[in-house]
Amino acid sequence: MPKTYGQHCALARALDRVGDRWTLLIVRELLVGPRPWADLKAGLPGIATNLLAARLRELEADGIVRRDEAYELTPLGRELAEPVHALVRWGGNFMAAPGPGDAFSPHWLVVALGAVLPAPARPWRLRVDGVEIALRPDGPALAREPAAGEPVLECDGPTALGLAAGRIGLDEAVASGRARVAAGDAAVVEAALAR
Repeated sequence: MPKTYGQHCALARALDRVGDRWTLLIVRELLVGPRPWADLKAGLPGIATNLLAARLRELEADGIVRRDEAYELTPLGRELAEPVHALVRWGGNFMAAPGPGDAFSPHWLVVALGAVLPAPARPWRLRVDGVEIALRPDGPALAREPAAGEPVLECDGPTALGLAAGRIGLDEAVASGRARVAAGDAAVVEAALAR
């Protein structure tokens, strides 16, 4: 029998489906795009294999995830983007310097940037630890092809998060050596990060 709060309440019904530990982090991974099992497991450091399998089965049974050659969100699952983005913005209140042992993956920035940055007027790229994210008017995505003349901002993860949250300015990040515009027009990146 599935776990339930046993309450006739839309929030309780939502939490019956996505309120378990790790579930929304699985959704975060799939908001980036379809993921084969190995990539999904690698993107969730610390999750036990059997727990990941159980959560995926539950999400499939609820029609939130489907599996073909890779796991992906269904249209119902993609509706979780808005609440996940809201939680990312709220969780930003608790972001400080990473703690010892905190994991970080640059592809997580796709979801974070979608939550905190408005759609840019002109496309640009963010490169963190060799991962390139295309920031486009239709939303951020992992870059699948080489940049076609878009400006490219290079920095580390904490700097990218600070820039996106408005806690550090681009001029300050560049002057301190934590970031650099590696290609293209820096004004496009400045405009995209302006508050």
